[in-house]
Amino acid sequence: MSCEMECLNESFSIFQTRWPGLAKEQVEVLLSDEFDHETTDQLENIIEQVWKAKTAKNARLYSKSKFRLGSILDSRKRNIDIYRPQRVSDQSKITLGIGTSDYRQHVGTNLNPESVDYIKKCGTRAMFADIIGVNGVLITADDHVVIVKRASWVGEHAGLLDTPDELFDSFKDELHCEFNICKSELSEPKLYAIARLGTLAGRVNFYYSITTTLTKENIECSWRKGGNETDEATELTFIPLSSIPEIESSEIWGFLSPHGRLAPG
Repeated sequence: MSCEMECLNESFSIFQTRWPGLAKEQVEVLLSDEFDHETTDQLENIIEQVWKAKTAKNARLYSKSKFRLGSILDSRKRNIDIYRPQRVSDQSKITLGIGTSDYRQHVGTNLNPESVDYIKKCGTRAMFADIIGVNGVLITADDHVVIVKRASWVGEHAGLLDTPDELFDSFKDELHCEFNICKSELSEPKLYAIARLGTLAGRVNFYYSITTTLTKENIECSWRKGGNETDEATELTFIPLSSIPEIESSEIWGFLSPHGRLAPG
């Protein structure tokens, strides 16, 4: 089995840097269709059957174009192996090779055991959608990490505790929609890790750090007022920053989604 397929069921970091992470200007993006997902007629038939079944059960699911990670170059333009665990490094800049896929492909490949088996036997790693997921560690003014309990209707990790998600530029917009937080109350996001999730056949997830001038009480009060996407969470949990080093031995660890477990770093 190729190295790309060996660790599909394992969760690990493929890039880590020193806290709090890299600023937007330190992350260069190279967009190219050479990083797009690949497919076959047989795989497409499998994907279509799964997608029809999923959307029939959940009318809120829809497909749209998503970014896909194809490569990472370090500050000296050397390739970083994106299929193997990587140690913490001091990079002043990284370059991301980005292609496209979509949410339908994600549901039909990374979330579908039949497709995983087919790709292992007949395909290549490029046949996985491997769309980029994004999560952030939001730290309050009184030093708490915000964790949300995801609603039962969401596509991934329903009912588990998770961290807020979205991309570099839109991360503030997402926090505003989820918690009714003014963007002026938020710092600029910084990228501190990129990981693969074994529960999603090795799909890539980016992790950002961001701080707010609001306290945990301020955030909970704003969230309870409701907003465009506040229904994606059914409960907020605030974890003291000082307790993060011991979180794996705490009761909450068993309720965290794979995103939530990797997010603290």
